[in-house]
Amino acid sequence: MSGQSVIFLFAGVLLLGLSSLWLWLALRRSSNSAKTGRRTALLLATLLPLASIGLYLVFGNIQLVREPWRALPSNEETLVDSITMAKERLKENPNNVELLLAVARGELLLQNFSAAIELYRRAQAQLGNTAEVVLPLADALTIQNNGQVPGQAVTLLEDFHNTQPSNPDALWMLAIAAEQREDFTTALGYWQNLLPLAHEADPQLAEQIAERIDKLQNPLSISIQIESARLPGSDEVLFISAHALGENGANGASPMPVAAKRLQEFSFPLTLTLSNLDSLQAGNPLSDHAQLEIRAGISADGQAGSATSKTSAVWNSQQQTPVRLTLP
Repeated sequence: MSGQSVIFLFAGVLLLGLSSLWLWLALRRSSNSAKTGRRTALLLATLLPLASIGLYLVFGNIQLVREPWRALPSNEETLVDSITMAKERLKENPNNVELLLAVARGELLLQNFSAAIELYRRAQAQLGNTAEVVLPLADALTIQNNGQVPGQAVTLLEDFHNTQPSNPDALWMLAIAAEQREDFTTALGYWQNLLPLAHEADPQLAEQIAERIDKLQNPLSISIQIESARLPGSDEVLFISAHALGENGANGASPMPVAAKRLQEFSFPLTLTLSNLDSLQAGNPLSDHAQLEIRAGISADGQAGSATSKTSAVWNSQQQTPVRLTLP
């Protein structure tokens, strides 16, 4: 089993275990005081995002964090039963915020994103913009949006950040959102604020953030224009990658990309950039290469290796014009 698989397995088990614990406590404590319930929910709401942030920092790609949640079949029946019980209790106590949060987290784990969002909104009406509401709600909105942090999630997080400027989850998601909209100056500020918090928690995670900061402070941006007469299918995925070339193109391009992007929603003509932020390997940034082969391909099953419509062109560091690609 690869290191990545071990991390995914650990994350899946941790998330499922914590969520089942949350549901059990909610069912046991729903008749107790609201103060006790909120403390319990807040504790578990803190533990779950911390499990996620480790994966965010290891992989540097918000979409990869979703994979453990898609691989929870072993105890899913138990989780579904627990959620069903919590839903029945919620019908009897529709304003019980502890039950609202418990069922919302369960729906999120089962990928019922719309249901989870509606429940978090109901909890927000009672609790306001607290960590136990804003963070998972922003996460659910992002997952539903194919890993792109949407504007309404950014607004939630910014309002929360104004009152809780040292919350690491909010800083992380705001940094990712800023990078996604290519506001690199803002992203840099969020990463720099997150770095000392990571140093206190885990030096290895701090190294990951420091590398991110270095890439932002030493930018390289390759502009790419892609044209095609085809209309993308709803399930098709576009891959763009940069591959190292030997001196003067000798020995061809490396099969492993230096940097890459994966787009699930796209149309042509398309203009985008590859930068150091898209580099895949620590210590091998895009800016270390004088020339690269830029490739684009469309895959029907979401796997880069199965792309059937492909094209490529060579970029060099002296080039001032965009790389132009035409997909058949």
